[in-house]
Amino acid sequence: MPNPSFSLVSLCLFLSLCFTTKQTYAQTNCAPNMDFEAGDYSRWKFYTGACCPIATPVPTPPIINRHELTNGTGLDPYGNFPIVAPGGGAYSLKLGNDNVGGEAERAIYYLRVPGGVSQYIVVYRYAVVFQDPHHALSEQPRFEVKAYDSATNQQIPCNEFTYVAASSLPGFQQSALGADVFYKPWTSSTIDLSDYAGKTIALDFASGDCSQLGHFGYGYLDMDCSLFKTYSVACKIGSGGNGTVTLNGVPGYSQYKWMDATLTTVIGSGQDITIPTPAVTTKYAVIVTPYSGFGCDDTFYTKVEIFEPRVSADTAICGIGGAVQLNTYPNVDDAPYTYSWTPAAGLSCTTCPNPIASPQAGTDYVVTVTGNSGCIKTDTVNVQVADEVNAILKTFSDSACQYSPFVVQNIANNPQQAYHEWKSAGGLVQGQGTAIATIFWDKPGKKMIYLHVSNSVCNVYDSIGVYVKPSARAYFSGNNHVCLGDTIEVHPFKNTDAKTEYYWNIDDWNIAGIGFKEPLRLGWNTVGRKHVSLTVKSPNGCVPPAYDTVINVHEFPVADIAIGDRYVCMDDTLHLGTIEGKDYMYEWRPIGTFIQNNLAKVEAIVNREQYISVKTTNRWGCAISDSAYISPKHCCDIFIPEAFTPNGDGKNDLMRIRSTGFQNIMTFMIMNRWGQKVFETTDQGQGWDGYFHDKPQDAGMYTYYVKYKCSDKEEFEKTGNFILIR
Repeated sequence: MPNPSFSLVSLCLFLSLCFTTKQTYAQTNCAPNMDFEAGDYSRWKFYTGACCPIATPVPTPPIINRHELTNGTGLDPYGNFPIVAPGGGAYSLKLGNDNVGGEAERAIYYLRVPGGVSQYIVVYRYAVVFQDPHHALSEQPRFEVKAYDSATNQQIPCNEFTYVAASSLPGFQQSALGADVFYKPWTSSTIDLSDYAGKTIALDFASGDCSQLGHFGYGYLDMDCSLFKTYSVACKIGSGGNGTVTLNGVPGYSQYKWMDATLTTVIGSGQDITIPTPAVTTKYAVIVTPYSGFGCDDTFYTKVEIFEPRVSADTAICGIGGAVQLNTYPNVDDAPYTYSWTPAAGLSCTTCPNPIASPQAGTDYVVTVTGNSGCIKTDTVNVQVADEVNAILKTFSDSACQYSPFVVQNIANNPQQAYHEWKSAGGLVQGQGTAIATIFWDKPGKKMIYLHVSNSVCNVYDSIGVYVKPSARAYFSGNNHVCLGDTIEVHPFKNTDAKTEYYWNIDDWNIAGIGFKEPLRLGWNTVGRKHVSLTVKSPNGCVPPAYDTVINVHEFPVADIAIGDRYVCMDDTLHLGTIEGKDYMYEWRPIGTFIQNNLAKVEAIVNREQYISVKTTNRWGCAISDSAYISPKHCCDIFIPEAFTPNGDGKNDLMRIRSTGFQNIMTFMIMNRWGQKVFETTDQGQGWDGYFHDKPQDAGMYTYYVKYKCSDKEEFEKTGNFILIR
């Protein structure tokens, strides 16, 4: 069963087969021994019989001189062509011989087309040699090719044809050894099996002598399992080129039509054409038409590749005595190449592709590359000699303290552009890139310091060890903001060694003693930035860097309630406000009194006497409050006495409205017991004196009617009775 990897990749690339005089083959996987490259007859089926027509009913092992593998450089005696297909492998198969007797030979290979492939094309080559006895066509020597589905015997279209001996056969030539011998040299062809995935196809080849037993016919066969990457190598003008390149088509076809790779532009016809050298690597196509009755049209592709090998980028070596390999990179297959490097000074070789360069000073090395096609390319590689770098480490102490800076220095001379890369496991390094580094470790113990000095070309490494002694830790935590007059707590880190000494340095404070203090309560009576610093000293003498911070002392915000109107009626909306400030937060209470209680200006619904308050807090948490007492009035009610005594004693002589002054009287009427109106006014200050038409009215019960508006413009009506007393 053929290897599935032979499928798609071997199909299209074969089409670039015979286009140029320069061919390169890259072997791919093949169905087992389909190409005879096992050097034996395995996987092939052989038959013998008679002709004509060709009938081979007898299966047989391969018979010498009838089914014979060919190899080596020999030539066919009649056609003078190679007995092994050119450009193929080491073996081909010869069917038949130049003996007579009406013999016929057949070879069949059963090829399993891989399932799931979209394209699968088998490439084969053949060559034929016939005698032409001028018999009837049915009696002549012949060579047959066909392919069919082995399960159904269905023929594969365009892949069944028979060459019958005749002097007029298309593509055949007359042999120099006899006027009646004709031959067709090696010719390539294809069998398209793309529609037969998962099926087993019989590839059937046969040869036969003439039926009158006096004339021979035989053929050669080779199956191709190669990817053909065929191309022309073209030189640019001035680099060995003349401005043109020739494309060569595979021989043995009736017509050739050359086109661009997109098959849109015709560029020529004929087996071979000469075209202008393209500026860049370019692909071309040729559509070939076989002789009538011997296959279908096919399309082959080829590339013209421009000879333009590259060389190494400019480079450098480290100091005199340094070395670097210079490389050339051919961009096309045009071997064998020749190389010429100049100058020779400092080179290990002047004729090899990749010499070692070790110049004493900066040098431009020029290489000339010549390909097998005669193309020439010259290029230059610059090799500079970089200044060497050096490393000699020096420390100012053989030990360090935990948390404390430790200084290490490279005291060796170095070029100005040298870069210093410092490393130490667990260490914080300051001074990367410079010759002096400061390192901090947060854990004690044995430490290594590593230095890498480089200038992009030269590199040197050095290291040194240092012991880091354990040290007390200087650290404290606490709030960094405090309100004026308030206190905060500072919590220092308590070291395990009780003999550790603690030294405080605090603005406006004097902390006595060196013992541990937890917590430390601090406060200030002036605003601003207050510096707090703690230094600790270990019993072993280690004093790590002091830990310090700034505590900001802030003023309190201002809270001052402003009331829009001190005279407020019950259930009225009261407008209140306080001082606004940047980033102030407000909280008015009681919460249910306010429509929204977190603004500087708010509205309150007052329905009882109460205290209201506002708490104003700045962004640092400093808070202050203010409060006010609110006493709402029943503004929308009026009072009318139940009796009056109009006797002129100056006491209760008028029946009039008693109000808070927040009402607007629209009408005030008094009626006697018969419904007669005896008094009316719209002036809240006027009242009835007990007279009607200048006559005093009788004592008794009277009725009043009042229509009025409150300050919020809402209208009210009120009626009732009172007694006039005489």
